[in-house]
Amino acid sequence: MTKKSKRTRNFTIISAILFIFFILPIFHDWANNFSIKLHFCDHSACFIYSLIWLAFAIIGYNYLRKKKKIKKNFITISIVVLVVGILLMNSVYCDLGGMHFGGILSQLNLKPAESDFEDRCIPGVDCPDDIVEVPIPPCIETDAGRDYITPGIILSGVNIEDTCMGDDILRERYCNNLTTYTSEDVSCSEYRDDYICEDGECVLNTTPTAPTPPVIGTETDCGDGVDNDGDGDIDCADSDCDYAFEDGGCGDFDYSCQHVSPYPECGGTCPTGEECIIYYAGDGTLDGGWCECMPSGETACGDSGSCDGWCLDGEICVSDSFGCFCEFDISGDCTDSDGGIDIYVGGYCLDYLDNNYIEYCGFEKGDENTLYEYYCLYGEATDVPTDCSALGLVCIEPYPDPAYCGEGEL
Repeated sequence: MTKKSKRTRNFTIISAILFIFFILPIFHDWANNFSIKLHFCDHSACFIYSLIWLAFAIIGYNYLRKKKKIKKNFITISIVVLVVGILLMNSVYCDLGGMHFGGILSQLNLKPAESDFEDRCIPGVDCPDDIVEVPIPPCIETDAGRDYITPGIILSGVNIEDTCMGDDILRERYCNNLTTYTSEDVSCSEYRDDYICEDGECVLNTTPTAPTPPVIGTETDCGDGVDNDGDGDIDCADSDCDYAFEDGGCGDFDYSCQHVSPYPECGGTCPTGEECIIYYAGDGTLDGGWCECMPSGETACGDSGSCDGWCLDGEICVSDSFGCFCEFDISGDCTDSDGGIDIYVGGYCLDYLDNNYIEYCGFEKGDENTLYEYYCLYGEATDVPTDCSALGLVCIEPYPDPAYCGEGEL
């Protein structure tokens, strides 16, 4: 076989392989798990792209059948199509609204992006496109994946929330695999017109243009709990502090502790019968905490030796190696015998209606290696289908005892 005929044969074979690679869904998730994505996020786009390679394969086959050498122009065009395709795959992202521009390449300054933030992320924890293993698989989140209009939390031992990286950029965290999660930065204003980022979600901007802050009188600090100008009004009760709290004032708030008190000193004002304390959240250090009003006579969680102190409604006092802190309580009035999501231990959930849910294998559903693990979420028993074989295990159901993932023959 001549060198020219080999070139024609190789062109045909490579084009046919790329056609198969892009048209078969089996390659889709695998090809999108690399730092450089090799498939479009929407598989329908991959299908259209595969037709180009089918056309190249047909052209190459016709040249082979006629025993003619392929023209160099076709080889050059195919290389350009491959490079441009990969660039497009990495410059788009998908959500419920479809496919949009703004993927990995936006971080290479190929398009405008809000990026002037200090400490944007921690590498290996929540930087955009990082793939991070969860301590307690499977990966569970409280919102619907890449849901930009609902704040969510990655659970499974991570407890990391969607967060705003400024007024426009939402850092959306979501489970991208059975055992891992990742993050992406989304421009709320590009996602939907007139949207901004607030409290870990994209919301419609209903705030009017802020007026110019008035000239402050002698009230020098609106969050220290002190009547600085001696007029009998403290902090937010003083009309001098009636301007945006982003600028150091009280805005529409009546008490300064939660909003303008200087954390972690926390010396602002609270309603009658409450006191301003340091609220430990996220972990047992000062990281992630804030100033909060607590009912007088209570002991703050962070100051309680046995981690049984006060937390806000919906949160519980827990501990780590640094101390006690408040954490979102997802259990409600529900009991989980194996302590949450633990696929290696069989258990059951007793919900707030006294319904008993026993963990089981999916034999009757035709997926005998799928474990249906129950855990408590907002007082209800919620099942998490877990493919034991993906972890090198099998689903074991020692009836009438609960099922679990364990060692056995696949």
